[in-house]
Amino acid sequence: QICRLPLHRTTMSDVPPTPAEAFKARMKDMAMASLQLNLIGVGWDCGLFDVLLENGTETIRGLADKSKCDARYLKDWCIAMTAIDILEYNPSEDTFGVNPDAIPGIKDPNCVGTWATLAPALVMARNRITHAFKTGDGVPWGDHDHRLFHGTLEFFRPFYENMLVKVLPEKVRVALENGGTMADLGCGHGLTSCILAEAFPKATIIGYDYHEPSIDTARQAAKEKGLTNVAFEVSDAQSFGSPGQFDIVCFFDCFHDMSVASKAAVRAKLVGKPDVCVFLIEPLAAEEDSIEQQLALPTATAFPFFSCHVCLLCSKCDNGDALGTLCPTSRHRELFLAAGFTSLENLPSAANAMGFRTLVALV
Repeated sequence: QICRLPLHRTTMSDVPPTPAEAFKARMKDMAMASLQLNLIGVGWDCGLFDVLLENGTETIRGLADKSKCDARYLKDWCIAMTAIDILEYNPSEDTFGVNPDAIPGIKDPNCVGTWATLAPALVMARNRITHAFKTGDGVPWGDHDHRLFHGTLEFFRPFYENMLVKVLPEKVRVALENGGTMADLGCGHGLTSCILAEAFPKATIIGYDYHEPSIDTARQAAKEKGLTNVAFEVSDAQSFGSPGQFDIVCFFDCFHDMSVASKAAVRAKLVGKPDVCVFLIEPLAAEEDSIEQQLALPTATAFPFFSCHVCLLCSKCDNGDALGTLCPTSRHRELFLAAGFTSLENLPSAANAMGFRTLVALV
């Protein structure tokens, strides 16, 4: 007999809760969800799911031997995972296995691998976030837990691998097909740079990021793929490139993070050729600086949380521009027009349905 425990258990009372009691229960559920997610991440980091998927079922002792983890910890971990319906327990054999319904999510790096890495990494910054709220200071990207960098990469990977080339504006696509030069600002681990270098072998792409460990990872990724038309340099957004160097300048989900966003727009104009095109992919947000518009978006229950944990913190550094995840398109337009561009348009795109805007600034 396999034991599967439902995620939502019966309560001790059949009396409907009052609104105040329901709120308290909701707070408890959110707190427990954070602990559950973190413990799932521990299992991911320790390779416990890999062992269980490879062998089907395991006793606690067998799981400990194969994973090289402590059996006493694993006992409580297995009970916890069974209680939230990720594992199932066979009492007759005293074994645990992954619930078949959970297997697709466990195998998908963008599901368990991303969220169980990304969310705990953000929560660990709570003391810094509290200090920032009290002082108005920022928190640099590089000061976050290292798991944030990998979690961010895996969070965006499916979107970029499946959609980046498809959502390129025609002007960008033509320039790359004809061997143009492109700057990829805030390139991180180099995912977008490598995708475009593979898709457009005639193009020359240079990825820039001020975070040196990320650039090291990007260079290794390009080397492993055998790409010769992409390079990576450590540089910030206000000093990258040379005047008149690029046909295209791109900011892929990073412009709103930049404390020097206004200076980055100015630099993009300077390093661009006379007809340079700037292409931005930004989180979905309101057109104008309107709280009502922001709350009406389907991303309202997610993006403000990212902003307060990462994006706004980065953009507030050194008395920065303080854009954050919720930066309205009107603010982007204001910055690029001030930098010497003649227009910034929010283009309808398949990316919209996935929570992103595609913006194009032209001279």
